[in-house]
Amino acid sequence: MAKKKEKQTNNSDKKTSFDIEYSKDSVKKTSSISYIISWIVLAVTISLVITTLTSAIFPALIPSVTSPFQEHTDIYTPVESFEPGMLAAPILATNLILLGIGILYYKKRSNSLNKILDFEISKKLH
Repeated sequence: MAKKKEKQTNNSDKKTSFDIEYSKDSVKKTSSISYIISWIVLAVTISLVITTLTSAIFPALIPSVTSPFQEHTDIYTPVESFEPGMLAAPILATNLILLGIGILYYKKRSNSLNKILDFEISKKLH
């Protein structure tokens, strides 16, 4: 009885060249599909971030472009589309600081940044 079970497991463990080729092809297909999906997700994310930042920096831009009331009448006062909003300066400053930190990290040129990143909590506090 035990020998029969061993034979069954040995037969299932053996892979033919067809099984190996099939698994390689499926891995290639899966990796190419995940590669395409990654680029699609990246494109959608970047477009959403750009739209959000544009509407935060220039609050009147998107409504003035998409508004059906484009004609200048006596009642309607035209709005300056590219007038920066209240949050333009803080958003731009924060983004520039983060971009600078990212460049410094990538170039590995800042000792103070390395000190912050290499900081470890004392084991006595655990």
